[in-house]
Amino acid sequence: MKYNSLLFGNGLTLNLLHQLQPYIPENKCYLLSIDSFLKEWIKGGISQREENKLYTAMYGKDKYKQQKFEMIKDDLNVYFQTYSSDLEYFLGATLFDKKDDLLKRVKTVFPLFYNAWWIILSEYLEYQDLNNRINSFYQQVAGIVTEPGYIYTTNFDLFADSLHPEHLHGRFLPHIKDYNDIVFHSYNDDRNHYYKYIWGCNGIGKFNLIQQLRAYYDCSSYFDFNFFFNSELNMNNMLIYGMGFKNSGYISQLQEKYPRYQKAAFGGIIDEHILVRICGLQESGKLNQVDVTYYDEGEREHLHEVLEACMVPNYRLIRCQDFNFHV
Repeated sequence: MKYNSLLFGNGLTLNLLHQLQPYIPENKCYLLSIDSFLKEWIKGGISQREENKLYTAMYGKDKYKQQKFEMIKDDLNVYFQTYSSDLEYFLGATLFDKKDDLLKRVKTVFPLFYNAWWIILSEYLEYQDLNNRINSFYQQVAGIVTEPGYIYTTNFDLFADSLHPEHLHGRFLPHIKDYNDIVFHSYNDDRNHYYKYIWGCNGIGKFNLIQQLRAYYDCSSYFDFNFFFNSELNMNNMLIYGMGFKNSGYISQLQEKYPRYQKAAFGGIIDEHILVRICGLQESGKLNQVDVTYYDEGEREHLHEVLEACMVPNYRLIRCQDFNFHV
């Protein structure tokens, strides 16, 4: 199958890392997941070099913040008793918990720790001499894309940057000197921050944030919003690979109590703003067919509900296993 447009999400990175796992020593496999990495840090299981990387990313050259650093570890220990590192689910699940100071602190450190984890992981994969396998994997991905070759991603990581994708939600920094590096701009007298990557509890919130970020003169230095606003886009078919379009955390909570929320609904879908744009492209004749991959039958059913809720007119659901990307 060939496509002249590709949009990929975290599922493609998860596929890559799963295939790299046999080449990683068992005692370092915690690096392959932000969740396992932070939990390993909490119990003192990461290397001194990795801990130093985390500390420096947070505090730079300031050597006197070790107590605060340990307090972050304590906060995360409490946090992981209820939540995982799925930050967007967490943002939705805690949307109305405005007065919980621990949750506020966690929301502040997670953007930094995600980026620092990715730096540590990518450096380790290079140390293990796995870059050729990574490049081979993405060359196979490139092989399904034909002219004009629009390639987009919602991922922050840079593993696929040999494909030159447009990062719709921003990208990780390859190096961090201190916390200020990840801040795009501050507002409310520096009490709040826009980061160089976009998280949100649903697609509506993300698109509102995109509109706010566009107002800054240096927006294009960190974000690729061409997909949302370019009226000249014209593509025959698109593959969406590895995007689950999961329910927001607050919708999952409602589903536990109210039967009418059992199906996916507009306003409660993470990344629904992308499907709204795809719907517009199809209705304006700029995009014909969109294929969306699913991993298992549960995800297939959910994606069907999501695409119907967002009124995407012309789509097909296909198994991600039909694409043999391998390292």
